[in-house]
Amino acid sequence: MGKYFGNFLLILALCGFVFESSLYAQEMNKDEKVDVTRSIIQSERESIISSTMKLSEEEREKFWPLYHEYRAEIKKVNERSVKLITEYLEHYGNHSDERARAMMNEFLEIKKADLDLKMAYVKKFSDALPPTTTLKFFQLENRLDAVVTNQLINQIPLVK
Repeated sequence: MGKYFGNFLLILALCGFVFESSLYAQEMNKDEKVDVTRSIIQSERESIISSTMKLSEEEREKFWPLYHEYRAEIKKVNERSVKLITEYLEHYGNHSDERARAMMNEFLEIKKADLDLKMAYVKKFSDALPPTTTLKFFQLENRLDAVVTNQLINQIPLVK
């Protein structure tokens, strides 16, 4: 139970950083809010993963280069999401049916690109590391992504 409590505290601390940023972000415009939330979580992500994974020296040598490669690729997908959110916010309250359709299609394409990338990297991580290590890493990624998603959902209003 102790090792899980430590992970819980790390996620809770991350949520606290995000909460504090969202309080500060109340004074910002919507684009700045998205950027602040993303930057805080991304800066803490590697630290959380490092302290939670508890890799051996041999595993670290394989894991970290692959991790940085993965994050560089996922960043490209995330940039598409930021672009879509920015477009949504720029046109908030004035979405035509055509724009709504196009945005929904882009949203689904982004989700597909994210899933395709994760599937490719599950294979790469599994080829280099034990399956349990790969599973643990993607569990952490999923949890951290959920925190990001939750914060963004709370900052983006529903379409009018």
